[in-house]
Amino acid sequence: PYGILWNDGTSNDPTLSNLTAGLYSWVVEDGNGCLLLGLQSLVNLSSETLNQGQWSFAVHAEGATLMFNGSMSPNLLCEIFGLDGRLQVSKKLNGSGPWEFEQGRWPEHGFVRLTGPSGEVLMRRLY
Repeated sequence: PYGILWNDGTSNDPTLSNLTAGLYSWVVEDGNGCLLLGLQSLVNLSSETLNQGQWSFAVHAEGATLMFNGSMSPNLLCEIFGLDGRLQVSKKLNGSGPWEFEQGRWPEHGFVRLTGPSGEVLMRRLY
């Protein structure tokens, strides 16, 4: 059996829900008295759209899809980073989309950055 204590006072619940951005810590104790301490900073997981139009990045079982509703410039660059900050995917996007990303080429959780032809950031999103 495991006992769990979260920094918000919740005990013996392995999951927290409806979290806001902030710093969370926990202590897990097993039946032998061994302890595991953890600390995690959560950021806002919403999309940040920096230009006109509507961007969406949807993760699904087969991979991910990037879509845009509106007019845009060709020659975009989509970069996907792991949570450790390392670049995992760099893909040039042409045409009107949607653009598909196959599963296995990018991390399960990470950061997406989309830049325009002159390097301006069009979208940033954690997923």
